Amino acid sequence: MSVLSPLSATDLPQEDIAACIRAVHEMETARANFAQAETFYTGGAYAQAIPLFRQSIIADDSVAFRLAQAEAEYKNGLLDQAEAAMDAGEYFAAEAILLDGQNVLGADG
Repeated sequence: MSVLSPLSATDLPQEDIAACIRAVHEMETARANFAQAETFYTGGAYAQAIPLFRQSIIADDSVAFRLAQAEAEYKNGLLDQAEAAMDAGEYFAAEAILLDGQNVLGADG
């Protein structure tokens, strides 16, 4: 039983996948804006730095929100898979599913 599947093999709505991809692009833009803002700030060009810092924060907040949503959905899916495995008496498979999820989400996930 595989826990991770390609996005095309999941039943996730295409608009959710597209929103996550947009969020990643927004984060990349935010990182670039932040680096540019730091350069302006270091050079004393505060007027140029301020809008870039603001754009970085806005993008970061939207990514943080989407990340929290993605983590919650992933956890729910893992729990559903583990529960189905336990119902089928496949306890080692259930354990593997939960451990693999821990590897993806981290110990606090």
